[in-house]
Amino acid sequence: MRPALPAVLLALCCVLAGCNAFAPGTNGPADPPTVTPADVPDTASGELAPGLTQDRLTNASALLAAHRSLLADESVVVERRTRATAANGTRLYEQRIEYQYPADRSFANGFAGGLQTGYDSVDIWANETTTLYRYGGEDEPRYRTRDRGMSATPSERLRYDLGTAGDDASRPVETRFLGETAGTERYLVTLETPQSEPPRSYVVDETGFVHRVQETFTASLSHEGRTYRNATIETRTRYRVSNESLDPADWVADAREAIANREYIAPGVTAEGVTSARTLRNAHRNVTANASVTYVSERREVAGDGTVQTVEAQTVRRSPDPPRYYERERSVRNGETYREARWMNATGTYVRHVDGNRTDYQWFENGLASEGAAPRSVPTPRLSGSLELRQTDITRLDDGRYRLVVEDYGATVRYGDVDGTVRDRSLVVVFDERGFVSRYTQRYTVEYSDGTTTTTVDESRYSDLGETSVDRPDWLPTAVNETRETDGDDLETEHTTTVVE
Repeated sequence: MRPALPAVLLALCCVLAGCNAFAPGTNGPADPPTVTPADVPDTASGELAPGLTQDRLTNASALLAAHRSLLADESVVVERRTRATAANGTRLYEQRIEYQYPADRSFANGFAGGLQTGYDSVDIWANETTTLYRYGGEDEPRYRTRDRGMSATPSERLRYDLGTAGDDASRPVETRFLGETAGTERYLVTLETPQSEPPRSYVVDETGFVHRVQETFTASLSHEGRTYRNATIETRTRYRVSNESLDPADWVADAREAIANREYIAPGVTAEGVTSARTLRNAHRNVTANASVTYVSERREVAGDGTVQTVEAQTVRRSPDPPRYYERERSVRNGETYREARWMNATGTYVRHVDGNRTDYQWFENGLASEGAAPRSVPTPRLSGSLELRQTDITRLDDGRYRLVVEDYGATVRYGDVDGTVRDRSLVVVFDERGFVSRYTQRYTVEYSDGTTTTTVDESRYSDLGETSVDRPDWLPTAVNETRETDGDDLETEHTTTVVE
């Protein structure tokens, strides 16, 4: 048998639009037969399966090794199903993902259904170096590719599913005898998990083959624009050996050809849509990395009666000239306006906070020369990978830039604490052929349970690329004087001073 290759991570949380689980469907293997529970047999060795006794998982590594050896040189199917149910019993969603691995683990075929994205399902194929996705089925296929291969073999997946039970620590368990299937005794094992982990149980037979892992927990989740608190999420992962020989999915050749023939209008973007949001983000970051630039962002809320309130505004100006001066102004309205201004050079940062008639000054010894400080000075556009799954409208503007519009887009909308329904979501991105994003506007409306509505508009603009200059602010001398302290060696130290104006 060739060495085990990494395999695609089954959860696909980031790739498949934020789903943290996949739900029950109709085509999976049957549950173990229902029998009258009996006392767990008392074997001579005390072990019911490798590394497992009646009340303890004594050696998780032994159990994992037995499971791995039983999968060796066999085709394997791993299926994960998830069901989310609201506290009132309403079924929110059901999702299913299945992966098929040939005996040599040279590739994996996969399918996921019931997705919470612009597409209901996706076909997946992966080898050592590449992962391909097909959305829209055979009729209107849309392909995605990732330059990374499979990340967990079936046996490695089991270690993940068992949580911390996959380490070498001995763990208390509760064990129930389920009966025999095909002459092999099966047991339902419930792990005693830390409070930080959801409860887990699994079905294992006396040979050490783990047939099913199950976890159930409660959490707040967003579904179709609404937030559900104390929802129950149940996930079952099944493992089975397949006697079928596996070949790569028949659509892989078409996907490779379509991807190879793409014509890009900007990094990560074709005339049909976004193929890689990460590539577009990185292109923008590269264009602005060594250039002066002005960044302006504003978040506005519009009430149902038309009242407009600026919740937060920020302006960042950065100069590329050594020592790379940088200035940020930020205001937040929460009853009263709060303003913050920062001025940073290579060695330190001065901050002015204005809250009513109170002004605070601070100095920090972490300027742009600090490791990692410069890349964070100007925010990067929030381009989510979900853009690759949405139907987009791209228009070439008269000045050569492109405008991308996505309707019903909600991947970056933050409404986890909102008791209402989110609707009318949209995103507009304006960019040029280099990948420089000059405008990013996101809009959505929240309809609350009392019938009132609020429309939120988040807008970011990047301008004056290569033409931004940053002068010393007029408040800088005051900040320097107010934050200066000396000790016996006449050394400056960090200090905060409050001035009441």
